[in-house]
Amino acid sequence: MAINRIMLYSLTMLRTIMTRKFLGHDHFDETIWRMYFKLTIAFLTQSRLQLEQSSSSSWAKRRFILDVYGYDMRIIMGSELVSCWELIGPFKISFIPNLVGSFIDVTLVPEVELRCATIPIFYDMLMVDYMANGNFKQ
Repeated sequence: MAINRIMLYSLTMLRTIMTRKFLGHDHFDETIWRMYFKLTIAFLTQSRLQLEQSSSSSWAKRRFILDVYGYDMRIIMGSELVSCWELIGPFKISFIPNLVGSFIDVTLVPEVELRCATIPIFYDMLMVDYMANGNFKQ
């Protein structure tokens, strides 16, 4: 779990750097942002953080992690994911066909706060796609 905490901090810092260096019309790098989204999603869906798995010790494991770390890392990373989605603004259309399945994986994580944070991304994807194409045929 300590490694996950380091990853959480590192990804948060990386997003700050990426926002400065790779977010703008003249220097937007789609590949870097796509890899960041994939890495964030992999973090959120990893089995080590799935505290609700059906075993007799899952409640104790969840309680221990919340007592030691003080928070569920998935919720923090989920808010990072939503933040990044909002940050990329006009570039969202580049990611819609490729990241839909990955975002579905995140919403299937059995954490209510994470679901509540990420489900609105689908509505946003629909709106962005409709505004760009004028229909939903793609």
